[in-house]
Amino acid sequence: MSITSKEFTTRLEFESNWDYEEVINTVAISNATVIHSDNLNINFTEFKGVFSITNLNAPNLKITFLNVTFWKNFNIVSSQFSSIEFSMCLFLGGIQFRTLTTQKLDFDNNVFDKGATFIKVVTDMLNINLNKIKAGLSITELTVTDKFSLAPDEDSTSISINNYSGNKFNKINKLTLFQSVNNNGGVLFSNLVIHSFALSGYNYKGTMVMKDVSLDKLTIEGFDNQSAVTFNRVTPNNGSTLKIESSNLGKASIYNIDFNKFQSIEIIDSSISEISPNNIRWCKNIVTTENNIEDLLNEKEVYRQLKIISIENHDKFEELRFAGLEMDSYYKQIKKQKGSRLDKFILWTNRASNRHGQDYGIAFVLLLAVSIFFYSLTKFSLGETKVDFSYFSKDVGGLFQFINPVHIFDKVFDVSKNNNYGWALMWDGLSRIFISYLIYQFVNAFRKFVKK
Repeated sequence: MSITSKEFTTRLEFESNWDYEEVINTVAISNATVIHSDNLNINFTEFKGVFSITNLNAPNLKITFLNVTFWKNFNIVSSQFSSIEFSMCLFLGGIQFRTLTTQKLDFDNNVFDKGATFIKVVTDMLNINLNKIKAGLSITELTVTDKFSLAPDEDSTSISINNYSGNKFNKINKLTLFQSVNNNGGVLFSNLVIHSFALSGYNYKGTMVMKDVSLDKLTIEGFDNQSAVTFNRVTPNNGSTLKIESSNLGKASIYNIDFNKFQSIEIIDSSISEISPNNIRWCKNIVTTENNIEDLLNEKEVYRQLKIISIENHDKFEELRFAGLEMDSYYKQIKKQKGSRLDKFILWTNRASNRHGQDYGIAFVLLLAVSIFFYSLTKFSLGETKVDFSYFSKDVGGLFQFINPVHIFDKVFDVSKNNNYGWALMWDGLSRIFISYLIYQFVNAFRKFVKK
């Protein structure tokens, strides 16, 4: 049945449910329009002209469009509703929402044939799921106090969400993005303040860029990236958390991020070894664990992957640090497992003597302490039981000769007056073993930046 726009607005005063209608010309709804009910349902209807709602202040009004075709532009300007929902609708013209306040804005399984623009939209919930966005969607100055769910359809093109306007930032409480397998469009998040962002799905053909975003919580879970993903200048707020679980980041690019600002970082059962980091600062502890075997295995794997990333980026400092943390994780792991005691001993001595090649200071202090101990013990075995500070300079010289593992015993110690020096020879022999090991550990750690 075909009706005019005047008939349509007149019937709004008496009817709240519309089915199988055709409105042949432009519809303009404003604050002067009388609407029969707070629940307006328009189903299986075609609007041949422009559909616009302007300056309508109806905070209790709920509007639902189901299987509706808009042949020309659809506009909502300077209005307030309780909620507005679109399901299986066809927008053949452009879409513009400007200065809209609502508790819920929902788009589900619609087709946007032309471009869509949202400007200064304030809502508690925004859902844009499985819509075919053929000519791009631009959202600026968006405020979402509860949840924003975004799941582009496979045929969608570009989606841009940019809140920057002068020096003003609007906020999104919770933003979720699900990437579909065959979607080859792009999603841009720029100049946003987000409390919580969750990324999931399969990015096989599309692109996702997050740039100049401040957030409290970043969760990447069940996400597989085989295409292009970029995080650039993402700023963690105080107490921010990062969690990557059951995901493959592929060749994601990460720029200008200080991971030290995250309060906690968890990486669980995920592949990150192919990412490309530039101008970033890794935090000291990448993962948190419960110290059971599975957590320790995961911790070791994470540090191994971070070591590989550092090697690929020729970052020697981080490579060494992550290599040491990897060995620390392995040591904690084998302590809880039944295994070779010799391996446990080797790892323990390496950890205790130079922190797996990272700290030459520990090796140097231990070298001096062990040398003084065995030097004093050897002299005591030779009968020199009194401390005489008048021979201090002589003892210092003797100590430095003693530190040399190939020293000549008779030249370091006076044995001419003592024929019973078997114990002294034993201590001297043991000292050569310990001192040689500690010299090696000292040199190994001291040359950590130049060794091949």
